Amino acid sequence: MPSPGIDKVTRLVALFTLLLVGALNVGGWIFHSILERGYRQASRDALREQGRLLRVVLEGHPGGPLAGWRDLESERLRLSAELDHLDLLDPEGRSLSADKAWALPAPGLPDSLLDELALGIELLPPPQREDDEIYQSLYVPLDAGGPVQAILVLEAGAAVSQQLAALRRGLWLATGAGVIFVVFVIAAMTGILQQARRRQRELDRAEHLARVGTLAAGLAHEIRNPLAIISGSAEIMEMGAGSEEERERAHDILEETERLGRLLSDFLGFARPQDLQLRTIDPREFWQQAMDEQAALHGEVSFEFQADGRLPRLQADPDRLRQVALNLLGNAAAAAGPGGRVTLALCGRGGGLQVRLRDNGPGVPAELRESIFQPFVSGREGGTGLGLAVCLSVLRAHGGDLRLTRPGPGGTEFTLFLPATGGKGAPI
Repeated sequence: MPSPGIDKVTRLVALFTLLLVGALNVGGWIFHSILERGYRQASRDALREQGRLLRVVLEGHPGGPLAGWRDLESERLRLSAELDHLDLLDPEGRSLSADKAWALPAPGLPDSLLDELALGIELLPPPQREDDEIYQSLYVPLDAGGPVQAILVLEAGAAVSQQLAALRRGLWLATGAGVIFVVFVIAAMTGILQQARRRQRELDRAEHLARVGTLAAGLAHEIRNPLAIISGSAEIMEMGAGSEEERERAHDILEETERLGRLLSDFLGFARPQDLQLRTIDPREFWQQAMDEQAALHGEVSFEFQADGRLPRLQADPDRLRQVALNLLGNAAAAAGPGGRVTLALCGRGGGLQVRLRDNGPGVPAELRESIFQPFVSGREGGTGLGLAVCLSVLRAHGGDLRLTRPGPGGTEFTLFLPATGGKGAPI
């Protein structure tokens, strides 16, 4: 379990990011609403100002508003003023621009509006929305000091609608980017939390093994002394046995005490902390010596040594590495059996040393291939089941690795890697 602080900080960072992005998006949409109201008000004010100027021009024409409208280049004026529609209506609401090719048919005005315009009242109805566009209309009665002679119609909104649409697109893009960012942060923090939990489990396991190693060291003294006494007594019993049955019983006791002694040694090697004493090692000389020792013990097995011309020198603990070499070579010789063959091949790879150890024995049983490196898993009779677990632990403490690269049948191959610097190396 990771410390509560790790979980708390991770969740707080993710929550803070979510709140920050949410606040920015809400603020953006609030700003959009304020800006939209500002644009509408500015559009209304501009429309009123343009209506006022046109009214002055048309009513001030010597021939009256209608003559002024005929002389006015209204289309050019409409474009320069960024108006969507500009027209002149008679008091009944009919367009007076029929003689102009560009003129658009004016929408019919309700009688209520005509009545108000007849009184000389300027009208600015509420904005109309159509196809996501907002239009603002202005109706200006032209009377030149008398009865209403015509009605000037101004309409605008396309420019404002385009600005607001562009702003909304930007806000939607920002909202989408914010959502993606929040998802990314949450995923990243989840990954960090999982990694922290994994490291915490590794630390807990290392701490647990350290406690087990301390306990095992104390138990070793208490167990080995009685074993030595039992073993000595069994030897005396075997030498002084009066019958073959007594001799066999004494011999069985000796074998079991030896097996318990090996189990105790392997357990200590697996459980104790890997405090390495690194020294420079010549890999060719080291592995050749280890193989010669095993060849002397297993005279009925043929050993073959192969090595590249140039091998990297290693920074390793020779005592712990010797334990690995003798264990693997001894297992290979036992698996090959009398008349069998064991091949040891060394080569440089990935800035370190790769060692392939092959035998021509029956191979690893299928039911053991997935768990062969776990403690107390053994494929041969009399084995403690800790040898390969100890080897893997020692190699990983050096930054290396050990794999079963060929389980058989027809032979077994183990491949190990050791980095030249004693740190993390390349995978096998």
